Amino acid sequence: MSKPKHSQRTSRSQPPRSKRPKQNQRGHSAAWLIGAVFYGLAWPLSADVNLSFLAWFAFVPLFIELERHDTFWPFAGRALGFMTIATLIYCWWWFFAIPVRVMWMTWIGGAQEILLEATPLLVLYGLRKKLPYQQALWALVLVWPLWEWLYNKWELSMGYLLLANAQAGNIWLVQYVDLFGVWAVTGWVVLFNVLLYRAFKTYNERFTPGFWKRTLAIAVLMMGLPGLYGLYRALTLEADDEVRLSIVHTDFDPIQETPDEAFRRLERVVHLTDSIAYYERRAADLYAWPEGALPFSWNVGDSRRFIYEAVNDWQTPLLAGQIGHRLSASGDTTRTNRAVLVPVEGDSLKHLHEYVKRRFVPFFEGLPYYRHLRTFSVIRAFHKKKNYLTPGDAATLLPLVTREGRTLQLGTPICHEQQFPTLWTDWTTQGADLFVHLSFESWFGDQTFQNHFLNITRLRAIENRRSIARSSNGGPSVFIDAFGRTTNQSRRSEGTITASVKIYTGKPLYVRYPNLFVFLCLVGILVVGIAYAKTKRRWPAIGP
Repeated sequence: MSKPKHSQRTSRSQPPRSKRPKQNQRGHSAAWLIGAVFYGLAWPLSADVNLSFLAWFAFVPLFIELERHDTFWPFAGRALGFMTIATLIYCWWWFFAIPVRVMWMTWIGGAQEILLEATPLLVLYGLRKKLPYQQALWALVLVWPLWEWLYNKWELSMGYLLLANAQAGNIWLVQYVDLFGVWAVTGWVVLFNVLLYRAFKTYNERFTPGFWKRTLAIAVLMMGLPGLYGLYRALTLEADDEVRLSIVHTDFDPIQETPDEAFRRLERVVHLTDSIAYYERRAADLYAWPEGALPFSWNVGDSRRFIYEAVNDWQTPLLAGQIGHRLSASGDTTRTNRAVLVPVEGDSLKHLHEYVKRRFVPFFEGLPYYRHLRTFSVIRAFHKKKNYLTPGDAATLLPLVTREGRTLQLGTPICHEQQFPTLWTDWTTQGADLFVHLSFESWFGDQTFQNHFLNITRLRAIENRRSIARSSNGGPSVFIDAFGRTTNQSRRSEGTITASVKIYTGKPLYVRYPNLFVFLCLVGILVVGIAYAKTKRRWPAIGP
């Protein structure tokens, strides 16, 4: 009997999946565990040590291990195990340094974050069931940034565990985020790992001279192109103006026991600000206090008058974080976290400007998706019982009138909002001239997460090409320029810092088209799918 017409063609190509030899179901290598440790160490555990380069090849042993497993649970177990080990290393403070009374919540939230981190690798399992493994890895380069974009939109997520954030300390290498955002950094890291994996497989998983030559060529290409773009931006980006800002840095305990204690803290912050007015020869255009520095509502008359008298004495506007109650449009009393700009105009609320925080730590500060669920009375009752904060609805700009009479528009993200790039681009799109970031970072009593949160804030400066004045309780208070470089960082538990901050008005590509890279990834995935469909039609599987 003659063979089917397509049999000779099939024999010269890759055999159909139904006839391919089975992969080894028992991965014998423990190298993927070492890769997980490398990836955990790639995130900054110290301000003085930068091991982020470990992430450039940490996934290679995992890719090799996953190739050995065709069934789901061994595959998923290694993917989840990799992310669990890495997360326990670089987020140890989230699991072990939190107050005991809420530790159970952090562990539940941490388990969710690990699952979300591992999702692209679980998607890889589905891809490899349809594509040859190496082609599935190329598709992963596109899938991973797209997934992190979706993860960042989901209000149940912390927004912290982006693969790109492991590179937040490499500001010399990530200047291209003003083109495509941090999603491009995620794609860059995955691509680096895939290229090294391909090189390792090309040389039969041996560290031959040829492998090292190819690795060197890959490294030069992957670092050279971003480095050249960073140099170009350094030579072409120029400031339009500058403004003088003063920051008050504090280190209060996160728990306020009594109203008297809260007022004593307020007196202390006012005293620190008085020292600026007394010692600085050149008066500032704005004083900035951290998140929660005003622990009262504006209907507390004595406290309000105390603040207004201080601002009038300084003859300098004050931007301060405030947690308190206010009346909503419906007439209900709501608890909000906001940034308030107090102008120099006497005891009046007529021109008071404020921005209300929009994104919270899920179930700690606020209820996810509350703005969509508050129409239900049972949800409103639960929200009130838990004393959750109510989110704001818009990226409100706060107008600052400088001593020269120029009006600058301030974007004022609050603490946890530094994790969400879209919130910042909203302000820049509307015309923000600079950012004043108000934060409260004394919860964990450790500098690991505080220093890394500072690095994430630097990414926001580069993405938007805007300067940032960062006023923090507990964490670093510092000035950040449009290249992510820091100056005048606070060195003591409390004090003040003053600097002239450059103003930039241009809008980079990422601000104008924040979803461009995600769109390109989606188009690439569609191209891969179409190519697979054509290949499948061309090479039908041989049936009995």
